[in-house]
Amino acid sequence: MRIIQRELLRKWEEIANKYEVSPEVVRNIETSIWKFVRNEMSKGVKGKLDTFKTIYLRYLGTFYVHKGKFKHMNKNGE
Repeated sequence: MRIIQRELLRKWEEIANKYEVSPEVVRNIETSIWKFVRNEMSKGVKGKLDTFKTIYLRYLGTFYVHKGKFKHMNKNGE
């Protein structure tokens, strides 16, 4: 298992206490959110910017592939 930072553990405890659930439940929810983002972004086709989705997560913001970084990564990959 990877090492989890104390600040993150404290936040999970805080959220768990607020909603009266276990920290494990909070951890599982957060983990599933990031798995979803990773799975959706990985559906994009390498070299085709328009195949990557823009994902909006309430309270966390919008996740998308930045055009400039995409061009830079493709340039270095060739």
